[in-house]
Amino acid sequence: MSRGLGALGRDKMLCLTSSQPKRLGSVFRILLTGLLTLALACINTPVYAWDFAGHFIVAAIAEQQLDPPVKAEVQRLLHLLADAEPAVSELIPASAWLDAQNWNPDFGLMNDWHFTGLPYPPSSLPPSGRLIEVSAMALKTLHGPRSSDFQKALMLRVLLHTIADMHQPLHVISYLSAAHPTGDQGGRLFALGGPYPNLHALWDAAGGQYPYLKLDNWQQALPLAKRLQAEYPPDRFGARPPNPHAFIADFLENPGRWADESYLIALTAGYNDIQAGREPDARYLERMRIACRRQLALAGYRLAHLLNAGLVMPSVKTP
Repeated sequence: MSRGLGALGRDKMLCLTSSQPKRLGSVFRILLTGLLTLALACINTPVYAWDFAGHFIVAAIAEQQLDPPVKAEVQRLLHLLADAEPAVSELIPASAWLDAQNWNPDFGLMNDWHFTGLPYPPSSLPPSGRLIEVSAMALKTLHGPRSSDFQKALMLRVLLHTIADMHQPLHVISYLSAAHPTGDQGGRLFALGGPYPNLHALWDAAGGQYPYLKLDNWQQALPLAKRLQAEYPPDRFGARPPNPHAFIADFLENPGRWADESYLIALTAGYNDIQAGREPDARYLERMRIACRRQLALAGYRLAHLLNAGLVMPSVKTP
């Protein structure tokens, strides 16, 4: 776990540069069929990150920051799997495509791609989930000169989702206690009073400050993203990385660095001043809603930088 990140209230801790502390269609159906045996051996309880509204906001912010050639390539890759259920081909609704893969209980291959449960207090228990590993794999595939169009198309849909997941604080922590000695599954076992059944659900909904959106009304996220960008413009988190390739290399070398930041936010704003079984008070909700807005904006800008840094390059043709 990274140390010495400083006070979470300082936006410079969450900057976009690479100076942060480093931490230790038919084609698609063919893929699913080939992987089904492995999937059945990997089934976990489905875990979802930000509600669709959160994912749509992150994707909308990222889309507005894409360089024109990159945006065109993103659109081309999305259309390659436009028939893969659920059938979406626009960037914003495609950001929730990975969650939809969990709707089939017979297909569990991707269930643990949404989280990495870093234990707190630190213990000998290994982190659960593959969020960090999968995010690095997706980015490496997208920027790999030997990657086929199909591989890029699939991993683009993965990365659009997992970068947002990595900025949801309750998706990178598992709180250990006497009641839950092996962890609380990112707050899913931390019951609450009120409209949200547990702490994880509360954070997934960003504290209830956004409407519940679905794949067929994703356009409603556009004004939400615009408002969030006005509150948190790009320069709030630092300048655009001057060396895109170094930005990519740093992420691949230290893919869990952003998860470390979210982990600290979970400790200071997630599990602080809240009691199990009780409804969170107004002070807690205000603090966590601010944290969620900042994380959503930051995730959108960072996702754009990852895509802008060399996505447009020739691909190996799929046989």
